[in-house]
Amino acid sequence: MNTAMLFLILLVGGWASWVDIRELRIPDTVIVLGLSTSLTATFVGLLSPSSFLAGTLTASVQMLSIRLITRNKLGLGDVKLGIFLAGILGPLRWIIAAVAASMMMLFFLMPRIISGNAEKQELVPLAPALTACSLLCAYIPENLM
Repeated sequence: MNTAMLFLILLVGGWASWVDIRELRIPDTVIVLGLSTSLTATFVGLLSPSSFLAGTLTASVQMLSIRLITRNKLGLGDVKLGIFLAGILGPLRWIIAAVAASMMMLFFLMPRIISGNAEKQELVPLAPALTACSLLCAYIPENLM
């Protein structure tokens, strides 16, 4: 994985995480900046066009399906951040990152769920987990994918 792309994940994902923790929303400006930069990186040759397209299509179907099934429990900002991250990571790394992020969120919420302190409609920022797991999955060697 290119160092510039890792920096892009850290920059856009970090910004989205910071805003998501503070406001429980991810503004479109973060995602537009990330997608436009990753598209530019694709045209310049830093990202594989097939990996970018396959990643964005995989994340689009996956994240939008989850949003529809869970009846707005997953915000559209999370969906758009997932599409951006999948465009950089490619489909296989993205699936691993999304599953790992879900498990990370469950791990951190489990004590609250067990103790009965978690509210049913509680909003939880997902961007930090998506960003952290995406950064980790970016280091998976190509020969393992």
